[in-house]
Amino acid sequence: MKPDIRVLHNLHRGETCLIVANGPSLARLPLDLLTRYPSIGCNTLVEWPVFTPTYYVAVDARVRAEFGEQVAERYAAVPKLLPVPNLEGWSLPQVYHWFHRPGRLWPHTERMEIRPDWLMNPGITWFCCPHAMLQIAAFMGFTRLLIVGMDHSDNRKMHAWGEDTSMPGPTDSVGWWEFVEQGHAQLLAGLALQNVEIINITPGTAERVFPRGDWRDWM
Repeated sequence: MKPDIRVLHNLHRGETCLIVANGPSLARLPLDLLTRYPSIGCNTLVEWPVFTPTYYVAVDARVRAEFGEQVAERYAAVPKLLPVPNLEGWSLPQVYHWFHRPGRLWPHTERMEIRPDWLMNPGITWFCCPHAMLQIAAFMGFTRLLIVGMDHSDNRKMHAWGEDTSMPGPTDSVGWWEFVEQGHAQLLAGLALQNVEIINITPGTAERVFPRGDWRDWM
């Protein structure tokens, strides 16, 4: 029997969390910062050997197909939060399932109760993996979300560990970031109603929606 994701509800009530995206600026941040707070990493972060997140999220079959063995080996002891039905058949230790809800990203227009079963009923959706990570962090009770590695650079295939040449889609990323940032705006407003603060402390970020901060202030 797989672990029940309800045990993670409000596990980190009132704490600060790092939302670790995969941009090249990660390599410019000190490990002292990245290991100072509980963290949620995603997707191909497993390719970066110098850091292991507290929690790991993946949302698509490509990650399973291309990086599944690395995730199983390197992140064996890391709790992994994967969507059903998308990745239901991915057999890994310490897997918690949440439901990929069809529909709008953030359909709530007022403060709601994030119940222990919220990630399964009604579930959550996303345009990109950080959208899922932010909502999962709120479910876990974090009230301040510090984003690192969200560069929004011209070539979205560039990561802290090099270029992800097998990632589908163009390297000219302007249109993609505009689409993603529509979701950022919805989550910024919606999670604020839940008393969740989001700050992008990525050095040199080109992301345009989230309030910005200096990572040095969080050392």
